[in-house]
Amino acid sequence: MATAVAWGISYGVVPSTAALGVVQNNQGLLNLASTLSVPNNAFLLTSALIIIAIVPLLLGTRAAFRFMWAMFAISLVGALVTAGAFFSAPNSTFIANFNQLSGMNYQQTISTAALPLGFALGATVTGSIFTMTNFLGFSAQPTSQEKLGGFRGPKSSGYSVRCCFLWSSRS
Repeated sequence: MATAVAWGISYGVVPSTAALGVVQNNQGLLNLASTLSVPNNAFLLTSALIIIAIVPLLLGTRAAFRFMWAMFAISLVGALVTAGAFFSAPNSTFIANFNQLSGMNYQQTISTAALPLGFALGATVTGSIFTMTNFLGFSAQPTSQEKLGGFRGPKSSGYSVRCCFLWSSRS
């Protein structure tokens, strides 16, 4: 849990805050991102978030479930806002912002990476299937029961990998 929280700050909060500062030309957000990127400050914020996540567990099952539902609601709102932001501007606006803020050429960058221009449905769905099946517990790693020769049900090793392969081979 601690690693996930620390990575969430290092690779999520700090870059997002810095990006918002650049896009909005807001020096306060850039300063906040710079302050949070200092290891001691990141450690303090990580410690505080871990304590906030552990306290409901100590208060009992009802408090823990209420906390989890609150976190789920916050995540759902974040996902909806993100989806809304993606659909609020056309692709040409994204390309113009990419070229302006990164100093690179979008078409040249995508072609250098050997990706097709536009939306790649196959790659997106393959990643989504793999993510969903891993989230639901169908991982490519054998479980301890499988290692011992036990349970061989639908959650067998490699289920999500086979699903992704079958989907991607359709294209």
